[in-house]
Amino acid sequence: MAKNLGQHVRVALGTPASCALLDPSGSSDRSLDVTLVDLSAGGALITAGEALLAGRPLRLAIRSTDPPIDLAVIGTVVRAETRATDGAFRAGIRFTVGDPERVALTRFVLKAARTTGQGSTLVLPAAGAAA
Repeated sequence: MAKNLGQHVRVALGTPASCALLDPSGSSDRSLDVTLVDLSAGGALITAGEALLAGRPLRLAIRSTDPPIDLAVIGTVVRAETRATDGAFRAGIRFTVGDPERVALTRFVLKAARTTGQGSTLVLPAAGAAA
Protein backbone atom coordinates (compact mmCIF):
# COMPACT_ATOMS: atom_id res chain seq x y z
CA MET A 1 0.00 0.00 0.00
CA ALA A 2 1.34 3.42 -0.90
CA LYS A 3 1.70 5.49 2.24
CA ASN A 4 2.03 9.13 3.09
CA LEU A 5 4.65 9.30 5.84
CA GLY A 6 5.08 13.04 5.99
CA GLN A 7 5.68 15.21 2.96
CA HIS A 8 6.12 12.54 0.26
CA VAL A 9 4.10 9.60 -1.02
CA ARG A 10 5.97 6.34 -0.37
CA VAL A 11 5.64 3.08 -2.33
CA ALA A 12 6.68 -0.43 -1.25
CA LEU A 13 9.11 -2.00 -3.73
CA GLY A 14 11.36 -4.82 -2.45
CA THR A 15 13.75 -4.45 -5.40
CA PRO A 16 17.56 -4.69 -5.54
CA ALA A 17 19.63 -1.51 -5.69
CA SER A 18 23.27 -0.51 -5.44
CA CYS A 19 24.58 1.72 -2.69
CA ALA A 20 27.98 3.46 -2.67
CA LEU A 21 29.14 4.50 0.79
CA LEU A 22 30.78 7.91 0.63
CA ASP A 23 33.67 9.29 2.62
CA PRO A 24 33.56 12.88 3.97
CA SER A 25 34.95 14.25 0.68
CA GLY A 26 32.07 12.66 -1.26
CA SER A 27 34.20 9.96 -2.87
CA SER A 28 32.97 6.38 -2.84
CA ASP A 29 34.96 4.19 -0.49
CA ARG A 30 32.96 0.98 -1.18
CA SER A 31 29.71 -0.37 -2.57
CA LEU A 32 26.97 -2.57 -1.17
CA ASP A 33 24.11 -4.46 -2.75
CA VAL A 34 20.93 -3.46 -0.92
CA THR A 35 17.20 -4.02 -1.16
CA LEU A 36 15.02 -1.00 -1.70
CA VAL A 37 12.15 -1.74 0.71
CA ASP A 38 10.27 1.45 -0.06
CA LEU A 39 10.87 4.74 -1.80
CA SER A 40 9.60 8.31 -1.89
CA ALA A 41 10.86 11.50 -3.52
CA GLY A 42 12.43 12.43 -0.19
CA GLY A 43 14.06 9.18 0.86
CA ALA A 44 14.04 5.41 1.09
CA LEU A 45 14.10 2.47 3.45
CA ILE A 46 16.75 -0.10 2.55
CA THR A 47 18.03 -3.38 3.94
CA ALA A 48 21.73 -4.20 3.70
CA GLY A 49 24.08 -7.04 4.52
CA GLU A 50 25.73 -4.93 7.21
CA ALA A 51 24.78 -2.18 9.62
CA LEU A 52 24.96 1.39 8.38
CA LEU A 53 25.61 4.20 10.82
CA ALA A 54 23.31 7.20 11.15
CA GLY A 55 24.92 10.24 9.53
CA ARG A 56 26.70 8.19 6.84
CA PRO A 57 26.49 9.79 3.37
CA LEU A 58 25.81 7.50 0.42
CA ARG A 59 24.80 7.37 -3.22
CA LEU A 60 21.87 5.10 -4.05
CA ALA A 61 21.49 3.84 -7.63
CA ILE A 62 17.83 3.24 -8.44
CA ARG A 63 17.13 1.31 -11.63
CA SER A 64 13.92 -0.18 -12.97
CA THR A 65 12.45 -0.98 -16.36
CA ASP A 66 8.79 -0.99 -15.28
CA PRO A 67 8.20 1.82 -14.65
CA PRO A 68 11.49 3.07 -16.11
CA ILE A 69 14.03 4.91 -13.99
CA ASP A 70 17.83 5.06 -13.92
CA LEU A 71 18.87 7.55 -11.28
CA ALA A 72 21.65 7.92 -8.72
CA VAL A 73 20.78 10.08 -5.71
CA ILE A 74 22.83 11.33 -2.78
CA GLY A 75 21.44 10.77 0.68
CA THR A 76 22.26 10.40 4.35
CA VAL A 77 21.40 7.59 6.75
CA VAL A 78 19.00 9.17 9.24
CA ARG A 79 17.89 6.00 11.01
CA ALA A 80 19.54 2.62 11.39
CA GLU A 81 18.26 -0.50 13.12
CA THR A 82 18.59 -4.25 13.28
CA ARG A 83 15.22 -5.92 12.96
CA ALA A 84 14.62 -8.29 15.88
CA THR A 85 12.54 -10.76 13.86
CA ASP A 86 15.22 -11.68 11.33
CA GLY A 87 18.35 -9.67 12.16
CA ALA A 88 18.11 -7.65 8.93
CA PHE A 89 20.01 -4.37 8.89
CA ARG A 90 17.62 -1.58 7.91
CA ALA A 91 18.40 2.06 7.22
CA GLY A 92 16.22 5.07 6.57
CA ILE A 93 17.79 7.36 3.97
CA ARG A 94 16.97 11.05 3.46
CA PHE A 95 17.80 12.24 -0.05
CA THR A 96 19.57 15.50 -0.88
CA VAL A 97 18.28 16.10 -4.40
CA GLY A 98 17.46 18.99 -6.68
CA ASP A 99 14.15 19.60 -8.39
CA PRO A 100 14.86 17.48 -11.51
CA GLU A 101 15.68 14.41 -9.40
CA ARG A 102 12.72 15.02 -7.07
CA VAL A 103 10.37 15.25 -10.08
CA ALA A 104 11.80 12.03 -11.56
CA LEU A 105 11.42 10.24 -8.21
CA THR A 106 7.86 11.50 -7.74
CA ARG A 107 6.85 10.33 -11.23
CA PHE A 108 8.46 6.95 -10.63
CA VAL A 109 6.77 6.49 -7.23
CA LEU A 110 3.33 7.39 -8.61
CA LYS A 111 3.75 5.06 -11.62
CA ALA A 112 5.09 2.25 -9.41
CA ALA A 113 2.13 2.66 -7.06
CA ARG A 114 -0.30 2.28 -9.96
CA THR A 115 1.66 -0.59 -11.53
CA THR A 116 1.77 -2.58 -8.28
CA GLY A 117 -1.83 -1.90 -7.32
CA GLN A 118 -0.88 0.46 -4.51
CA GLY A 119 -2.40 3.44 -6.29
CA SER A 120 -5.94 2.70 -5.15
CA THR A 121 -4.96 3.64 -1.60
CA LEU A 122 -2.71 6.51 -2.59
CA VAL A 123 -3.02 9.57 -0.39
CA LEU A 124 -1.24 12.69 -1.57
CA PRO A 125 0.21 14.95 1.12
CA ALA A 126 -1.56 18.19 1.88
CA ALA A 127 0.06 21.35 0.53
CA GLY A 128 2.54 22.68 3.07
CA ALA A 129 2.65 19.41 5.05
CA ALA A 130 5.64 19.07 7.34
CA ALA A 131 8.19 16.33 6.72
